[in-house]
Order: sequence, then C-alpha cells, then structure tokens
Amino acid sequence: MPRRLLPFLPALLLDAGYLFAWTRSPVGEWVAWALVAGLVAGAVALARWNRRHASGEAVSFPWFCLPVALPATSVLAAFRRRRLWAEAAAGSPDAHRRAGLCLLLVTVIGLSASGILGQRVVDPVAAPLDRQAEQYVDRALVQAGAAYVGARVLERVIAVAGDISVSIVFIEGRPGQVLEPLRELLERFSTVILVALGSLTLQKVLLQLNADIAVSFFVTAALGAMALALLATRPRWSAPLYSAAGLLFGTAVFLRLLLPLSALAVSEISTRVLADRREHAAATIERAAGRIGMDVDLDGNGAARGADRPLKTTLGNVRDSAQALANVDEEWLRSLFDAFVDLVAVFVIETIVAPLAVLFLLWRLWLRLVRTGPPAPRFEPDHA
Repeated sequence: MPRRLLPFLPALLLDAGYLFAWTRSPVGEWVAWALVAGLVAGAVALARWNRRHASGEAVSFPWFCLPVALPATSVLAAFRRRRLWAEAAAGSPDAHRRAGLCLLLVTVIGLSASGILGQRVVDPVAAPLDRQAEQYVDRALVQAGAAYVGARVLERVIAVAGDISVSIVFIEGRPGQVLEPLRELLERFSTVILVALGSLTLQKVLLQLNADIAVSFFVTAALGAMALALLATRPRWSAPLYSAAGLLFGTAVFLRLLLPLSALAVSEISTRVLADRREHAAATIERAAGRIGMDVDLDGNGAARGADRPLKTTLGNVRDSAQALANVDEEWLRSLFDAFVDLVAVFVIETIVAPLAVLFLLWRLWLRLVRTGPPAPRFEPDHA
C-alpha cells in the first residue's frame, strides 16, 4: 500500500462500518444514527470540495461521487492541506464538477425514490418525535370531542327548559327564556369546537402522511429538479429549477420535521400554560351540570361512562334536568358563562393560534438557516 494512503486506513474502516449499516434492517437506533452521521460527513466533504473548486483549486472528478459511499474518507481527503490527486481528465473542470454532482444526486434519488432513505434513515430517527406528536393530537381530539358532546347535551337541556310553559292565574310565561343567552353561547362554543376538531384532524392526517410522502415524493422531486439544474448550461433555465428544488425540499422539511416539532411545542404550551385553566373550567361546568342532575364529561376521561345507558333513561334524565333548571340562581349562570368563555379561549389558542404561531416561527427559523448557508452553485456555459 502506498504510504500516502496509510492515513486513509482508519477512515476506510469507518466507511466499512457505514456501508455495513446500510445492509442492516432498521432494528436498532444505532443503525439510523450511523447512517445520519455518514450522510452529514459526506455533505461536509462535498461543501469543502465546492469551496475548493470555487477558489480555483482543481478537484478530481471521483471525489464528487464518493460522499455517499465513503463519507469518512471523503472528509479526510477534503480537509488535507496537500492535494493528493490532480485533475484526472482533460477538459473543463466545471463540466467534471457538474457531472460528478449529477452522479451523486442520481444515487441519492435512487435511495430516496426506492424508500431506502426514508425507511432506514429518516423514519427511525424521527420515530420518537412522530410518536409523541401523534399522542398529543390523539389526546387533544378526545378532549375536544368530549367537550363538543357535553356542550351539545347541555345546550339541548337548556333548549327544552326554555320551552316549558308556566301558567299563573291568567298569565302564562316561559321562565326558561332567561337561559337563552347561555344557550346561544353554547351554540357558538360548539362551532368553535368543530373548528378545533377540524384543525386537529388535519394535523393527524398530515402526521400520518408525512412519513409516506415527505421523503419518497418531495425529496425525490427536489433532488431531480436540482439534477436538471446542474445539467442546464444557461442561468435562465437553472434558476427556476433551483427555486422549484428549494420549494419542494422546504415542503418535505415542513411535513417531516416542522409539523411534528410544532405539535410537540403546542403540547408543552398546553401542558404548562393551558392545562390548569382547561381543567378548572371543565370542573366548574361539570359541577354546575351536577346541580341539575346531569352527568357531563368535558375532559374525555369518562367517555365510556354511560355508553350502554338505554335511550329511554337518557331522555328521562334530560327532562328531569330541564325541570331542575328552574331552581338555579344567577351565580350558577355566571359560573357557566365564565367557564365556557375560558374553554373557548383555551381551545382557540391550543388548536388554532398556537399551532399557526409555532409553525410560522419554525418556518422563519428554517428560512434564516437556509439563507445563511452556502449559495446555490452557479455554472457558466462552457466555451470551446
């Protein structure tokens, strides 16, 4: 073995372990993280060679093809001060660079389109993030569904109470009409909960789809657009392709990373800031409903309670609760108003305002990171 290749022996051993990790099924976390480390090392080496090429130093054609297969060796070669290989072929160095990058992109496109990149690298690494995000969305769906059902039942009871007529001598009235503002509030509360359920359902669908389409479709399409941009020799052709590649890759990052991260951030906000207010409001409403003989569950903790109750019994309870509303006082009415207003605020913040705000902040942070990175390569047309 030539002496100048001896420093590469440890790097080649690391690359052997990296290639062995590609042959293993994703049964252990170390496999996915080893592949991530190798891909990051290859990206660092590629960025170093691009910088060398931009400074006018000749870089041989094979080095642009090796970061995916030999990342450790590529990093060692990219950061050695002494140039080990000169330009290997005659012709334009820029054409060699373009061809090498295209070959590298074709290799990564094959890994992405076949599902290997997603199944063995991205999905195992992102699995804990996805699992926690889905648990939060499922819990929020249960709470929103229970709140909607409880509000609708209470609204129907108040509606029945409003239709009860009381006759005193020659005067006939409906004392339950005093509860009409509360019934209108419950109707609007139900509308807010429906919007919250729609928002949570959309988040759940996107969380389930991101593993299927983020890498296999959007990343593949982004890399394909970048490869076409490298092949284009005119800036007016390559610039739109680079823009399309950035948009597609940004969509993949949004689905695969930013959406689960936003769900986790909203979960922390809900747990640390909104949970106490929601529990207090729900307990107040449940106690107020208990005063008129209603069993309302707004947290979803007792969703299965009373599921096997006969319909006749349920209707009888609604009638008895409507009649019991005649015995409530103004303090009962005010407590329900305040509690439902708090619940409206909690659900609006938790399911609409907070997710949009966190997504916006994460997206702005991602754009800032991308803009501070290296600019997209520009190629001048070759002149014979």
